[in-house]
Amino acid sequence: MTSGNPWLYRALMDPGTDSGMDPGMDSGMDSGMESGPQLTDESCRACAAILPSVSFEVKSWRDGSSHQVCECKTCGTLNLVGRVDPAEFYRSDYHSFEDRTDLESWTGLVTLGRANARIARMPTVEPLLRPLDRVLPTWSWWFRGFQVASDGLILDVGSGSGALLRHLHRFGFSNLVGVDPFLPLRQERSTGPMRLARVSLQDFGECADAIIFNHSLEHVDDPLSQLVAARDRLRGSGPVVVELPLADSAVFRRYRDNWWALDMPLHRFIPTVLGIDLLCERAGLRRVRTRRHTPAFEYLASESISRCGKPAEARTILSEAEVAWFTRLASRERAGDRAHGSFVLEKSDRPPPSGTAT
Repeated sequence: MTSGNPWLYRALMDPGTDSGMDPGMDSGMDSGMESGPQLTDESCRACAAILPSVSFEVKSWRDGSSHQVCECKTCGTLNLVGRVDPAEFYRSDYHSFEDRTDLESWTGLVTLGRANARIARMPTVEPLLRPLDRVLPTWSWWFRGFQVASDGLILDVGSGSGALLRHLHRFGFSNLVGVDPFLPLRQERSTGPMRLARVSLQDFGECADAIIFNHSLEHVDDPLSQLVAARDRLRGSGPVVVELPLADSAVFRRYRDNWWALDMPLHRFIPTVLGIDLLCERAGLRRVRTRRHTPAFEYLASESISRCGKPAEARTILSEAEVAWFTRLASRERAGDRAHGSFVLEKSDRPPPSGTAT
């Protein structure tokens, strides 16, 4: 699975909007959405509503294979129709399994990280730190208001070779665990400040102070069981952190099946914010805070797919003026239109229904 660098992207909080197309610029909208009625009685992975009988075809930019995607009429979540065997995608050469350098720690970052972790545990600190969110590491926002100490167990689900955990270690976190059922055996680590295990979340037997799905939840067929398992393994009230692309975004409305982050069939579902809320309610969790961002790459890669079928280095197919225009377009999106969501969740007072797999 995938676990990206959590602070690669920053929301650019420009309240202006620029949703109109530049005259004479290729719109990238030649998507051929309707491919004829495709009957399905599957239920939505987010809200459990029965999916409509009409789907649209998506061609994978990875291998050109075609897949059917159904948009839930209740919550707007995009669902891959049918099931696929994930093992064929997560081979040892998958990008999240790249061999990494050994753990590093830098004294200055460790001192800063431990101080930040102590401050973030204070219940009244949120309004004071909010103006600093752009300069503080993303994990500070994730853990704020929760009892996540620098030696608390932090669990990364779908960790790959541990890029996120290595990032946290640089700030002094010393009890880091990654679980990934497709992790190459050569990358397992059973001792030290960072452990990596080739197991699923359901097979992980310890409790954690924080659990993170960093662009991994959208890769599973049953996100409900994943969130219920996370809830059951929390030592306290939270947090459970979920980072993933969102279907209620301007870039999806613009590119539809040419949207880079759609990435079916690796992604089994792409929710909306409403879909996340309904999924959390089913899992016995609730949303504490949210922020959204759209990196310019979303537009550049999607425009590339619409023109040549796959993402390419932007400047090989786009002019400098086009690159600048799409970059500006991403920066001026309204908050509710941005393509990637960061959700901080905690246990709710209502547990999940009995019988839900954990």
